[in-house]
Amino acid sequence: MRIRLSKSIILDLMSPQVLADGFRAWVAGESGSGKSSAAMLFASQIVEQDGQVIVLDAHGEYERLWEVKPGAVVKLGYGSKPVDESSVEFCMELVRQGKSVLIDLSHWTDLEPPKLDAFVLDFIRELYKLRRECPRQTFLIVEESQNFMPQQQESGQAQNIKVFLGIMTGGRKYGLNFILCSQQQSLVDVRAIRSCNVRVFLRISDEGDWKKVRAYMPENLSIGFKAGEKRNDITKFKSGEAVLVCRWIGEDKRVQLALPEVTPRQPLIEAMKEVH
Repeated sequence: MRIRLSKSIILDLMSPQVLADGFRAWVAGESGSGKSSAAMLFASQIVEQDGQVIVLDAHGEYERLWEVKPGAVVKLGYGSKPVDESSVEFCMELVRQGKSVLIDLSHWTDLEPPKLDAFVLDFIRELYKLRRECPRQTFLIVEESQNFMPQQQESGQAQNIKVFLGIMTGGRKYGLNFILCSQQQSLVDVRAIRSCNVRVFLRISDEGDWKKVRAYMPENLSIGFKAGEKRNDITKFKSGEAVLVCRWIGEDKRVQLALPEVTPRQPLIEAMKEVH
């Protein structure tokens, strides 16, 4: 399973190194930077190659992923009956069938955090149990990850975060992989960030978020930057421009991501022809 990240960078998710370490990506960028499209870049190509993707969609932005392979992808919510606290088992049955599942959580995001937390935690636990019994490469995209792994924890959240982090690190043995997305990096628990072995930094201009991100960017980054440019020029990145930090692609570098179009199927087919 090979993912084209940019014109010149391809990442093999089935390589022995990636399979041994597990795939845990952190996609960081402000609104309008291409953050969700960067996550779609991974998700669309995984689905196109018959991989399994599950999206915890905080704002209902991933519905178009269904268009990549309608028979293999199931979308829940998105204008139809929304999921509720009792929907975990139904979602899990779809996962057991091998479907990719898009779960629209926008009706809870910012409005009913306790219900959102309860659903996500129950679902994550059940998913981990399934993969422990039936290992398979599965990629879970968690949008607005600061909601589930916040740096500043409210009452009762500490145990939830402990469970989430444990599953993130332990799930690799059973094929459970994570893509964490956030446009508020300063609010994400540092333990979640440290556990990620792929980091995608898009445009970030908020001072607090930049301070958090800067600690995870290499000091000597030069590839893709012109003479005189500094690391904080990330604040001026165009949509889709990113710094990739990943030992599996060689040197860390600045790139233009190969972001999918609004209707991704045809661009992705062409991209996969180039890969193969």
